[in-house]
Amino acid sequence: MRKVLVILRLVPSSASTNTPAALPPGGIGTTSDAAGKFTFQDLEPGTYAATTSRDGYVAARESLRQIVTVKAGETADELKLKLLRTGVISGRVLDSDGEPVRNAFIQIRPRT
Repeated sequence: MRKVLVILRLVPSSASTNTPAALPPGGIGTTSDAAGKFTFQDLEPGTYAATTSRDGYVAARESLRQIVTVKAGETADELKLKLLRTGVISGRVLDSDGEPVRNAFIQIRPRT
C-alpha cells in the first residue's frame, strides 16, 4: 500500500510499553513509497512505538502498537504494519410513530 503515514515515537525508558498513555505526543513521520516501503534514518538508539494511518483504513489489531528497538550501528527492518479497509454502517432512528429522532446517540460494539 502506498502513501501511508508511519509515525515513530520514542518510548521513555521509564515508561511501560503496554500502556498507551506512556507515549509522548509528537514523534517523527514518513510516508511509504509505491511498494509500501518506508525508512527512518539517523534515529537515536532507543525503543520506539510505531503507528500508521491512511484515510479509509484502520490499523489491524496486531499493528495497533508495534514496538521496535533501535541499536547503535544496526538496522531494524522487521517492522511490518498492516491496515484494514474500513466499512460503513448507516441507518435511521425512528420513534414508535415512525418519526425521525433527532440527536439520538448511536453506539456500536464489536461482537464478543
